[in-house]
Amino acid sequence: MPYLLHSSNPGATQINYNSLYVPQFNVPGTFVVGGEVEGIEILRQGEYDVDKDINIRPGGKLVLQSGVTLKFPPAIGIMVAGKLDARGKRPNDITFTLKEEVVMTNESVYETDFEPTTPGYTEPIVPIRLLGGRTQHEGRLQVRIDDKWGTVCNYRWNIINAALVCNQLGLALNPDDWFLEPNEIPSAGMTEDILLSNVECSEFDNDITKCKAETKENFENSCTHENDVGIRCYETSWAGVRFSVISERADLQYVTIEKAGLLDYSSNIFKPALQIDFARHSLESIKVNNNYHDGLGILYSDLYGADAVNTVRNSEFSNNRGSGISFKQLGLKVYGSVIENNNLAGISHNPHIPGHQQREIAGWFNLDPGFNMDESNYHPIMIPEYETDISLINGETRHIVFTKRNGESVSKTYNIKCNPGYVLGLQLLNPIHNFSQKAFAYTIPKILTKVVQNGVSIVICRHSLRPVAVLALS
Repeated sequence: MPYLLHSSNPGATQINYNSLYVPQFNVPGTFVVGGEVEGIEILRQGEYDVDKDINIRPGGKLVLQSGVTLKFPPAIGIMVAGKLDARGKRPNDITFTLKEEVVMTNESVYETDFEPTTPGYTEPIVPIRLLGGRTQHEGRLQVRIDDKWGTVCNYRWNIINAALVCNQLGLALNPDDWFLEPNEIPSAGMTEDILLSNVECSEFDNDITKCKAETKENFENSCTHENDVGIRCYETSWAGVRFSVISERADLQYVTIEKAGLLDYSSNIFKPALQIDFARHSLESIKVNNNYHDGLGILYSDLYGADAVNTVRNSEFSNNRGSGISFKQLGLKVYGSVIENNNLAGISHNPHIPGHQQREIAGWFNLDPGFNMDESNYHPIMIPEYETDISLINGETRHIVFTKRNGESVSKTYNIKCNPGYVLGLQLLNPIHNFSQKAFAYTIPKILTKVVQNGVSIVICRHSLRPVAVLALS
């Protein structure tokens, strides 16, 4: 318990009788890390097991020195709202990777005299298997009922059923890549009978063979092996690294990020291995390879930053299940880099940001009741609570946050200014309208004089000789 709130402090004006415990990020003498980073944490050379999500809070700083490897369990990752310092000195000097891969393999067998009908197979410990796929994680689905293997008819088959199959195998389901079309299903497994049809699993089921279904004895519809279920599952992976909108600028050098992408095991949500909500970072000689979604994903970009801001140099994005690099807003500068062998595309651009993602981004700007602005580099201007005009020094960036208001509208006028010879740039991060239009630019002066629900913008002072747009909307 903090001393100032303890009864042993004679000067205490408030006593908290509830025990307050803040776990250490890295217990001295161990190589186990995880949890909140509020001050400065330094990890020296070595392999570290991450036992919980790493959350670098505003004002916090995590320094990874040369030779550090962080090993993450499935669905655990790093969220950066403060500063991450990871600058290696040679290729693969700092590595983020998966700690373990939990997969039910055919090495675990039943103790039974049952002989499999498909040559070359031993019996897995779970009553399901995928046959004939390009990998052991995809293929024709078979289930084992009453010591007999057989296929499943795809009548009424859905993603809930498929997710249960993948989870039973110790794998994950990717909502964007799980269904095998009939021409993708291999021929293996067609000699066995069809055992189940019209399978209906719920979120409470934990065994596909125990779900509500029609069995072979009471099929109401004819079904052939042309209607067999084929599934593709993904290996479990860690969640990846995410830089939030309010994170401090980072320079990543000689960093390798691999086997990431699974954000949430229970809901099967995948995200880029390296996600940047507001790109103003420098990435040099990094490798983002062999991940289960996009390699690098960018939502918004700093449109007014200096040339060294928002750049990728001499890096590699390859063998990712999604795209090598995906953008919502363009602006990233890429030099001398390799982007190859990614499943979807080398570079993809989709400007649409769904409403739920916009709300999530806006949530980063909400201040917790106990947030200490003096100990953080995040100093938002809250409208309409802010009382004075806004003055920016050269090159300064400030967040303007329009807070929620109920009841009658409030009208206020603010003068935003910087030194002569410089211009103001305004960039909306959470637009009022979920689309872009040129006419919207003319409403900006009005927007700044009245309260807007959940609006978030960035205003920046730049030299007028610099060829940048004065106003940018996203």
